[in-house]
Amino acid sequence: MLFFCCELPCFITILVNTMFTIAKQYWEDRLMRAKALGLNTIQTYVPWNLHEPIPGNLVFDGIADIASFLKLCQKLGFLVMLRPGPYICGEWDLGGFPAWLLNKEPALRLRSSDPAYLKLMENEYGSYGDDKAYLHHLVELGRRHLGNDVILYTTDGGTRETLEKGTIPGRGRLCCEFYTGWLTHWGCYFYGS
Repeated sequence: MLFFCCELPCFITILVNTMFTIAKQYWEDRLMRAKALGLNTIQTYVPWNLHEPIPGNLVFDGIADIASFLKLCQKLGFLVMLRPGPYICGEWDLGGFPAWLLNKEPALRLRSSDPAYLKLMENEYGSYGDDKAYLHHLVELGRRHLGNDVILYTTDGGTRETLEKGTIPGRGRLCCEFYTGWLTHWGCYFYGS
């Protein structure tokens, strides 16, 4: 993918590294191997259930030490595409939602404009819903917490439908899950191919 970083063209080559599936003592080794392959960007999730296993009990040590992981990526010269939860997909139990959410009363409507849910970011929303007001809220939330110097993006698979549902009209599109593997089916048409 071609982007502009500091006004210079930058071709992004990505490794999806779920930092929490690798013991912390191996992070640098794995990142150095990615660097040796010529990759320049690391994409990682932030699973809510790992960071808040019990309501109000925040965990940011060991494999959950996101700050150390990001600093290590910076030290090694990687760009980072951070995929904050709450929902991070099927790669993780309950998509990254903490199980205690299922016991909340009144029941919380996950991945919706429920006021109790609106303080969170999203992942792969175009594969789930099509609420543009909700997407605008997420942009506002991201800007409030991350500032204007950060590129906000959505990860929504490679079909026209999911990209349109997960993207705010008039904004650029980015498909960072264009697989050559498990989601590829022989003879399948891909958007843009």
